[in-house]
Amino acid sequence: MAAPAVQTAIYFDSDESAEPTLVANPTAPPFEVELVDRAPCSYVFLRHEGSPDKLGASWAKFMSWAGRRGLLRPGAEVFGLVYDDPEAVEPEAWRYDLCIAGEDIPTSDEVQSGLLAGGRFARVQYRGPISSRGGAYDFLLGAWPAATNVALLDGPIIETITTSPLGIVFRRYSVGIHVRIHPATAL
Repeated sequence: MAAPAVQTAIYFDSDESAEPTLVANPTAPPFEVELVDRAPCSYVFLRHEGSPDKLGASWAKFMSWAGRRGLLRPGAEVFGLVYDDPEAVEPEAWRYDLCIAGEDIPTSDEVQSGLLAGGRFARVQYRGPISSRGGAYDFLLGAWPAATNVALLDGPIIETITTSPLGIVFRRYSVGIHVRIHPATAL
């Protein structure tokens, strides 16, 4: 995702009961960028590999798995790890890990464990339809670093889910988008 992005405030949005319509992005740039330090964390994850359009079904499957194990308690950190730019890879090659932070969580054939490295991140908060979050990515990965001379580092983008997991399934949510930056960055 290191390629420069094009910034726009117009997106196609789809309501399940209507045809897609051209709408203004409700969180159009400029977004407020916050610098945050994240500690390393253990987590479990389900890998989604395929079209971003099918991500909702993977979230439903993962939330069902986590719910049966009592992992969806208040305060649980639910997040996603985005590995690929959906505009730069074929849909079937797009990768996204659906995650819940925690230690010593039993895994299964499909759900594995990992350790997310800590560090300094730039973060924007996006609220709205999942299909329209591209403007937040364009700003955080393109316009903002160019305007501030901040160096982005390699690694997955973290989407911290700040709405109910059910909101993800219904394609409306609030998410903090985190991109790793050089640790010495201060604005």
